[in-house]
Amino acid sequence: MKLSRAILTGTVMTVIVLQFISLGFPAMNGDEALYQLVVEELRKLLSGQMPSLNPVIDYSGPLDFWLMGSVYGITSFLPWLQPGAWMVRIVPLVFFWTAAYGLFTELKRHHDKPSAYWFVLLAATTPMAMVYSRISFPHALLLCAMMFLTTESLRIRRDALPGFLRIAFLCGFAMETNTTAVIGMTAILVPSIKNLFKAMRRHYLRALASALFFAVLAYPVARNFPPPVTGGEAGSAHFWIELRSLLNIMAGIQPLEFLMGRDPAPLALKAAAIMAALALMAFGAIKVFKQPWRESGWLKQLWLTQLAGTFLVTVICYRGRSLQTLGHERYLIALVPGWLILASDALTRLASPMSWNAYRRETLAVGISCTLAAFGLFRLPIPAAMHAFSHNDNSLNSARWLMHHCKRGECAAYAENFWNYWPIRYYARAKLDLGYTHHNWKTMPQPDASGKHLAGCWYSGSQFAFKRPGKSRVDFLRSPGNPAQFCKKVSANFSQ
Repeated sequence: MKLSRAILTGTVMTVIVLQFISLGFPAMNGDEALYQLVVEELRKLLSGQMPSLNPVIDYSGPLDFWLMGSVYGITSFLPWLQPGAWMVRIVPLVFFWTAAYGLFTELKRHHDKPSAYWFVLLAATTPMAMVYSRISFPHALLLCAMMFLTTESLRIRRDALPGFLRIAFLCGFAMETNTTAVIGMTAILVPSIKNLFKAMRRHYLRALASALFFAVLAYPVARNFPPPVTGGEAGSAHFWIELRSLLNIMAGIQPLEFLMGRDPAPLALKAAAIMAALALMAFGAIKVFKQPWRESGWLKQLWLTQLAGTFLVTVICYRGRSLQTLGHERYLIALVPGWLILASDALTRLASPMSWNAYRRETLAVGISCTLAAFGLFRLPIPAAMHAFSHNDNSLNSARWLMHHCKRGECAAYAENFWNYWPIRYYARAKLDLGYTHHNWKTMPQPDASGKHLAGCWYSGSQFAFKRPGKSRVDFLRSPGNPAQFCKKVSANFSQ
């Protein structure tokens, strides 16, 4: 027993350590680098001005912005500490594992120990959790909020006094990160709704105050709900293609492709992963629904709400932002904790004919073997750690090149657009007079280029680079999640 627990702990801790040391992989993108704007807001605050609650986007709330940018904001005042992607990615990863541990302990208490152990192993190795726990998107904090909310739901199931303010905060914060949280909150709380209403009747003043608290937190983004059902990609795919994309996401293929910037595995392996995921979930559903209601009522409710929520998200994406687009798997994030619990339960039932001791030995061996196989076949995250230390980030390299060849006050520096402007600005901090040569989403002051040298960095094949030959040029080759870029310097002004 002690040896099995040590093996499990060692496996999970190894994954966690690898996740932390590989926070520089993949290269930082424009969305993540936006959180550096917290520095400007902090400077306003320090100078006695009122900062913007959320200077980024109106469909994400201020709590998300301030939390995600907190570490970068604090470390930006330490001149000896060089900026890195870890400064924004460490926040969701710490919150994720704090939430996962809380849910693990509650599962041991509410459900059973085998499911709890399977849950923590899946949380460490499932691609959707592994990828979105370490990417600084609002959806990463949504995953954390839903983990905490699931723990609260299980507490309510065992008749513990609900933490009304905690639930209100988690629901409001989840809404701030993304409005799809409504679907996840419903899926998580419905199995506990009877116990929740019972507690609300006994403590109606607390419940009312919590409801008002939730309304205040959710208001900044709730006014944008529901999101439009059509968009630039509407009608671009048949519904069966959305279902195929859903299977790719469930099997972990699309999240890994999004993270690594390439197809992560051969077709045969991807087909096997999809079949294994479907077989496991079908087995778990059949076992649950064969049991009497008194034995597995909450699991049946969770199955129904998770299936309904997943179908609803798929329909919404079919009518708007298609799931087949890399990165759009994030719209299913709010449902990930529930699916992890159901998968953990299915794995427990799969091993149930064995004794508890045999289960611990055999299934842990299988789980560890699968984990190591995933690392080898998908080449993640071990090479990711190597990439983190190799500085193979084109935006970082571009920022360094510009800082060396384009001294502030003597040279005006340019990036191409949103996707490299914000990461270059993130790494350069205030050491460049930086502008952009193409649409940048958020209008920023352009540098005064009169009488100065010009230097800039663009993606290979760009139509917006300086037209005249450069005095010096450097090319940065493509790497995972990192399109090829080139930088060059000219001696005279240009007209775009």
